[in-house]
Amino acid sequence: MWSRRDFMALAGGGFLAALSAPTRAEIYKSEQLFAATCRFKNGEFGLAILNQSGQLISSEKLPSRGHDVVQCPNSGNILVFARRPGLFAALFVHNGRPIGQVDAVAGRHFYGHGVFSPDGKFFYATENDFDGARGIIGVYLIGAQQIERIGEFYSNGIGPHDIQLSVDNQYLIVANGGIETHPDFSRTKLNLATMKPNVSWLSVKDGSVAASFEPPLAWHKLSLRHMATADGRVVWVGGQLQEEAKSDVPLLAKLSLDGGIEFLNIERDLQRELRGYVGSVETSADGEHICVSSPKGNRAMVFDRHGNVQKVQVLSDVCALAAAPGFGFQFGTGSGSFGTIGQLPVEINGLHFDNHMIRLVSS
Repeated sequence: MWSRRDFMALAGGGFLAALSAPTRAEIYKSEQLFAATCRFKNGEFGLAILNQSGQLISSEKLPSRGHDVVQCPNSGNILVFARRPGLFAALFVHNGRPIGQVDAVAGRHFYGHGVFSPDGKFFYATENDFDGARGIIGVYLIGAQQIERIGEFYSNGIGPHDIQLSVDNQYLIVANGGIETHPDFSRTKLNLATMKPNVSWLSVKDGSVAASFEPPLAWHKLSLRHMATADGRVVWVGGQLQEEAKSDVPLLAKLSLDGGIEFLNIERDLQRELRGYVGSVETSADGEHICVSSPKGNRAMVFDRHGNVQKVQVLSDVCALAAAPGFGFQFGTGSGSFGTIGQLPVEINGLHFDNHMIRLVSS
């Protein structure tokens, strides 16, 4: 994890000197740090870095509302994507200060998620070819002076959202949500009757499809959106039902390249509490536990890998989740609560968490 020592070494003396004495004291006590997209008290959107106690360590304004946060495994830099249909991806250095922004090219917009290559030289972003009504993976080269978009390939579906890298670094795992949108119609969903969501394994080299898995035809309105994996082999994906919530349509599935897709048989009463919507998915460090959030259902739930519920916590407008040491899960809510699943949260005045959050790790 990205510890107090890492933060102090990378932020530099000038940054630390500019902080208030109480904030510096919190950094010295911090064992772990988290980065989250958020809305500030003045209505502006940004990125916040906090410690496990909810103390705000650093923040930076974004051009508009953010969605996901990813960290480069090599440099430790943080990349923040705009919310769909977003036109920017902002790159931040370790201490939260920006070092560059990438704008979507003509005819494309970002879908809110991306992933770095292991060496940090490339990142891959889910994008929309909105006039062609097809999903795209944009390929970006991170150079010493600039970030250059060097290519793209088909995502094997419509509405690609979350994206992960396989454990062998050979495949991009893409959740194609199946929903057609066009920026001329804002966030209106244009093809609900003909949706075909899937999760696809695409070659990093050329985008060729190694495997693709879909829900049963009767569940074709289950948009597969957010994913998590502990080891890059077994992937968990959460769904968002694009019709009236039904307790018999499962909202969580596990997938693997060899094993295909398997939907978890979750107790129907618990399914109803999620109100047909999983906003974020996270796995524990050992892959044995999965946490899902539902801002519509005001619930966070922890399951074992067989679908047995371990914990349920009522949290107003909860979405952002991150794995925490000790196989726990950290959360942030749109109402400003922050904490660990199973424990009482703290209320953070003037900070409202958006969709996603990550635990920062050492590069």
